[in-house]
Amino acid sequence: MIIMSQRKNVAMTGRISKTNAKGAATPQQIRRERQNTSVVEDGLFGDVLRDGERHKGRKPSFTRTQFETVQDLLGQEAGVNIIAKATGLSRQTIYRIKSDAAGSEAALINWGR
Repeated sequence: MIIMSQRKNVAMTGRISKTNAKGAATPQQIRRERQNTSVVEDGLFGDVLRDGERHKGRKPSFTRTQFETVQDLLGQEAGVNIIAKATGLSRQTIYRIKSDAAGSEAALINWGR
């Protein structure tokens, strides 16, 4: 026989019980179960994905024309500050495009931009 401690919800064996003293699931268990079932079903991503679909990742902060402008200016060896001012993008975004142009273009394609 296992004796439950109402205060800490711990059996005398030292293991954490699956339920609280009243036999109901703990808030942590409910939260974990909801997270494991499907985050998409809860609408946390803002869109419900169909079977076989994958989440697209974060939406790019730049448009196709901005991306092409950045690529052109990088090809002309313009500085990052100059490109950022010309396109209205942050320096970090320019560095991200510069370091992974293929990934940046893939993100645009995934989001249909």
